[in-house]
Amino acid sequence: MIYRDAMSAIDPRQDPGRLRVGHPERQQAVDALAEHFSLGRLEPAEFEQRTAAAWAARTRGELDALFHDLPALPPPPAPYPGSPPAPYGRDGATGMPLSDKQKWVAGVLQLVLPFGTGRLYSGRVGLGITQLGVSLFFAMPLLTGRSPAALVVPVLWCWLDGIAILTGRPADGHGRLLR
Repeated sequence: MIYRDAMSAIDPRQDPGRLRVGHPERQQAVDALAEHFSLGRLEPAEFEQRTAAAWAARTRGELDALFHDLPALPPPPAPYPGSPPAPYGRDGATGMPLSDKQKWVAGVLQLVLPFGTGRLYSGRVGLGITQLGVSLFFAMPLLTGRSPAALVVPVLWCWLDGIAILTGRPADGHGRLLR
């Protein structure tokens, strides 16, 4: 018979130890054993023996037997303190929420229009307005016919900031990392 009838199926409420396990459950058990080993609860030889038994386990009961003398592990911590909402996903390395703004757009705006546009786009309004104000202050001598060399300072600042945006891990005005 290729399939079992309903009468011979295992009822997990009566005997969950007889349920078969797959690769994800075995991997989870090996990871838990590695954590116990790193905490000094298992000797190297015992860790190897239990790991081999975990990979050879066929049922939930065989996996559970590997942990009969070990305490339960604490739950993993939250990915980011306070776990703010992350409608655009989370950063894989830090777990911080991602912004709806693009890092490359902010960096290119900052390089091409060097008077705070990249920071204004990314939501860092205070810094963007500061860069705009400094640019306007240094542009005043141009109105009186003086040398445009005065614009070197704000333009250089904005260009360096644009490079920092493109190569760094900048955040938007809400503290979310630019994607």
